[in-house]
Amino acid sequence: MTNHPRRRVLGMALGAAALAGVPVFASEAASAEVVDPVQGRPEAAIPDPVPVSLASYFDSDGLDTASAHDGDFDGSGYCFPGDQLPSGRVVVDGVPFDFPLSTAGVKNNLVALGQVIALAKGNYVSAEFLVACSYGSTGGPAIVHYADGTTTQASLSGADWYSGDGPITAPFRYTPGGGTDQHPVSIGTGRVWIDPTREAVSITMPITNPAVAGQSSLHVFALSLQAAVAGKAIAVRVAKSTTSRLTDGGAQVVEATVLNLGTTWITPVDRAMVTVQAKNTFTTAPALVAWLAPGEEARVRIGISSHPSVPAGTAVSGQVIGYDRGGILDKRPTSLTLGVPDYQPTDASLGTHQSPYWFNDAKFGIFIHWGVYSVPAWSPPGKQYAEWYWNWMQDPNNAVYPYHAETYGKDFNYDDFIPRFTAEKFDPRSWLQLFVDAGAKYYVLTSKHHEGFALWDSQVSGRTAAKLGPQRDLVRELFAASRRYTPQLHNGLYFSMPEWFNPDNPWMGHPPRNPYTLEPVPYTGYQSGRDFVHDYQAPQMLELVHGYDPDIIWCDIGGVNDSHHVMAEYFNHANKPAAGRRTSKEVTINDRSGDFGA
Repeated sequence: MTNHPRRRVLGMALGAAALAGVPVFASEAASAEVVDPVQGRPEAAIPDPVPVSLASYFDSDGLDTASAHDGDFDGSGYCFPGDQLPSGRVVVDGVPFDFPLSTAGVKNNLVALGQVIALAKGNYVSAEFLVACSYGSTGGPAIVHYADGTTTQASLSGADWYSGDGPITAPFRYTPGGGTDQHPVSIGTGRVWIDPTREAVSITMPITNPAVAGQSSLHVFALSLQAAVAGKAIAVRVAKSTTSRLTDGGAQVVEATVLNLGTTWITPVDRAMVTVQAKNTFTTAPALVAWLAPGEEARVRIGISSHPSVPAGTAVSGQVIGYDRGGILDKRPTSLTLGVPDYQPTDASLGTHQSPYWFNDAKFGIFIHWGVYSVPAWSPPGKQYAEWYWNWMQDPNNAVYPYHAETYGKDFNYDDFIPRFTAEKFDPRSWLQLFVDAGAKYYVLTSKHHEGFALWDSQVSGRTAAKLGPQRDLVRELFAASRRYTPQLHNGLYFSMPEWFNPDNPWMGHPPRNPYTLEPVPYTGYQSGRDFVHDYQAPQMLELVHGYDPDIIWCDIGGVNDSHHVMAEYFNHANKPAAGRRTSKEVTINDRSGDFGA
């Protein structure tokens, strides 16, 4: 048996150095000999994937409708809403599938339990699947059988349907009683590599669990086979414009997925590359594909620029072309959005933003918890967060409650730690050198944790390190040192959306109080009596955006917020030159800024 796992190479745009065998990302300055794609050999015939019927293998009914509730996808009686999903032929990521119907009493998916799926004997490069998992992501080895008696093995797995982020998504699921659970559920894709030099005859499914409550099961809804092409052949499967750039201030990126459908390797000698053609647009950085095995796919990044007269956000029709020294190998028509228009405070607009390539490619970052809680710096080791000291000491059943009374006294309030938070040994340059020596590509500092104590000079609060405790703008010192001494590091800030005991919006239900007497105590430095979101939380976040220009904002907890407007401002600020930098830059934010609110 040949063990050949699925290989999906992400972001594999290769520059001139790759032609010498060293894979690197192309940049605007990369020089490459570009072959005129209209010259050379005739364009190769690229076969489309062919759907394969699985109806005879279906053993589970996972699709219900508003009129018929006879299915049970997960063993608990929950089902996909078939009337919210496609039926019949559907194209997902460039692959056509036959999606099953949600007819009452008819099975529509198989639970992977080692079934052997017969294939029409032929040469293929891949088997493409529509899959979803119940009770957690799962999968396992799928075995491809060939006419000569040999086999290969590759992993087939899927994401949990309740993650709701697959390419086929429904806005809710049906509950056992016929009601609805208003949470997105989705079906994703899976891929199994097939050796194109051998004739495949069948695929054995992985062995997961039956669809019962509490056990992870892999469900398969559809299968399509991609036929191989003798010799060299590159297929452009999916192409789309993005709001990302190759580098800070660099060319806009068009992403494309290319697949080697041939029976031979693509090597540097072939000079295979991918470019974009569209009106008022030219390719500044073609994606050079130096190495691609038969059946292997790669997601490549093509840098494009549009004419200065074209407004950002202009939609055009174009095509992504794959070719080598001999001429065109494949081309795919695609709609492009040129440039990056200003983000608007809407889901649709903010949803076009994607995480930067530098972040996706980074393997290691460092998170720094530092605040007033660093003074007591205590909790039972391995049991709870020490930075939650103030909240833990409110609970008579928590170990911090008696520890604080015995160590500091019952009359010693949490804010009495503030004068002891001096940061007298803080040396930002030594911190940064430690990060670099450790191999980190970015760091994230807690600009303000749940205690509400800001480490920067906030103008909307007196509860800050600049006015109390160390009386220093610790964020500015760290960022300034990073930009001077370690410019290769990306600078990030954590921001807690709520605060435990903020008098205007106490997360824990009450303003500060002595946990032993329950008498009120001051929220040191805070100016109370304002709208928590619009007069305090959002202005603080925008102070960080405009005053400190972070590459990452890492929010926490969520709750009430004005995240639509804050994120739009953050992305727009990054998308144009600002104080201290001459170009736009690529930034990211996590998913904990809370439920969007006006």
